Amino acid sequence: MDLVPSEQVRSNSSARAFKAQDTGRKQSDDCPCGYLCGSALREGVDGGMFGVVRKAMDRQSGCIFVVKTYALASGQGVLADAQSLRREVQQWAGLRHPHVIEILGFELDDRQLVVQMEYAAVGSLAAFLTGFGPVTGCLLKKIAVGTLEGLRFLHTRTPPVVHGNLRGDNILLDIGFCAKLSDFGCNMFRARSARSLAWTAPEQLKDNEQHGPTCASETAQDIWSFGCVLVEAATADSPCLVGDDAAPMPACPVSDALSPGCQDVAVMCLLRNPADRPSAAELLDHEYFAPKRPD
Repeated sequence: MDLVPSEQVRSNSSARAFKAQDTGRKQSDDCPCGYLCGSALREGVDGGMFGVVRKAMDRQSGCIFVVKTYALASGQGVLADAQSLRREVQQWAGLRHPHVIEILGFELDDRQLVVQMEYAAVGSLAAFLTGFGPVTGCLLKKIAVGTLEGLRFLHTRTPPVVHGNLRGDNILLDIGFCAKLSDFGCNMFRARSARSLAWTAPEQLKDNEQHGPTCASETAQDIWSFGCVLVEAATADSPCLVGDDAAPMPACPVSDALSPGCQDVAVMCLLRNPADRPSAAELLDHEYFAPKRPD
């Protein structure tokens, strides 16, 4: 499906973004994106750039969507290449899948990137864990299956699309706890903070020619991160200990909080050699994810 151009977003019945000048209302001082939005849901540094996330509403249909604004320049100069970002966001916007957050439109200039995207009512998995604690049982399995379905879709594109920064912050949950992948593919999202290294595959942290950046090894990096997400979800904590040198432990520990079947899946994901890790499709065939047969 083609990208919805930013000029057409206001006429899209599922997501209508209102420019401040279109409504005659004064743009608020704390909303630099130029849209008539609600208060900030989240602010912070993502991929090395300062970002603000806000909810917006289509006042004709009542549909809620999200406006994400990233600053591309600062007093220190340009933080990202606008044309490269345009190509990468267009790639993301062309992907349609129930377990991938949909891009509804975007605007890009030399100062900022503004992305309009699908709203997930529950929010990120990480935020849910902070508020409610660990998830187990059927809910953990549902979130895991949704995440794997999203990865299988990305990894089977031609060429494969690698998420590159899979963690609880980038797995969004809708009101029915359907997991949806977000913030993938773009270099701006794949830049890593010390915190995100806890989900990072060991070969990504080494300059090792044996595990070079092939499509197969890169998709295997997502599988490692998925194993870390299982530990994160079952413990409501970071899956690895990160030292002062921002280097994770030699291996991500598999938590006893996981059920035996889920532990088996996590161990397969966290194999040191990326060539030994199963694909997302192979993991979905694991008996842990098989539906229970009625007695």
